[in-house]
Amino acid sequence: MIFLFACGGTGGHINPAVAAAQRIRTLMPDAGCLFVGASDNMEMELVPREGFPIRGITVGNLHRSLKPREIVHNLR
Repeated sequence: MIFLFACGGTGGHINPAVAAAQRIRTLMPDAGCLFVGASDNMEMELVPREGFPIRGITVGNLHRSLKPREIVHNLR
């Protein structure tokens, strides 16, 4: 079984995910854990330091305005 963790942006999201993955590794040694995070955020350093693989993805932000330029931004 492989567990997928998506986290990032702040240590408040990354550290609990790493703690959960460490617990899974203790309870289920044959299970795998894979992290996915933003290519340019701190998770790319913190997660491998704890011995887990991570794959970087490009992440964008979502604008909540209904102005035409904001809608175009969200569509991109």
